[in-house]
Amino acid sequence: MPEQTTLPSVPTSGLARIEDAANFLQVCRTTIYAMIRDGELPSVQVRNARRVPWSALHQIASAGADQ
Repeated sequence: MPEQTTLPSVPTSGLARIEDAANFLQVCRTTIYAMIRDGELPSVQVRNARRVPWSALHQIASAGADQ
């Protein structure tokens, strides 16, 4: 029987760091920045850092799973 891995708990609310967003969507950080620039992914500036809403990441992930 294959070993079952458990995924870490992923927030559904709040803001994600760019690195966390990239890991969650399994893309590189450059892709996340491109998605923000192109308006595909909302983001906010928090001091000197860019953050992405977890809810938006979940929407994108579920839309990709439907395809």
